[in-house]
Amino acid sequence: MSSHKRFYTTSDLQSLLRVSSRTLARRRSDRVNPLPAPKIIRAGSANLYCVDEIEAYIERSIQLSTNPRQYYFHCAENAVKQ
Repeated sequence: MSSHKRFYTTSDLQSLLRVSSRTLARRRSDRVNPLPAPKIIRAGSANLYCVDEIEAYIERSIQLSTNPRQYYFHCAENAVKQ
C-alpha cells in the first residue's frame, strides 16, 4: 500500500464540482456539509485538497440531497446548537 496522499488543486476541484472559486469558499463555510479546507495552502500557488476528504464530502452531499428529511433534521439540530 502506498503512503502517498493524493490531492486536488483548486482548479481540479472547480472542474470536478463545476463551480467557481467563490462557490468553493462559500461551501467551506456551509453549516450542514462544509467543504473540507485545503490541507496545503501555498501563497501564490494552488491550494491542495485531500482526495479522500473530498470524496467523503461528495458522498455526504449525495446522501443529503437524496434524503431531504435527513437534511432538514440535520439543519434543525445545528440551529438548536447555536
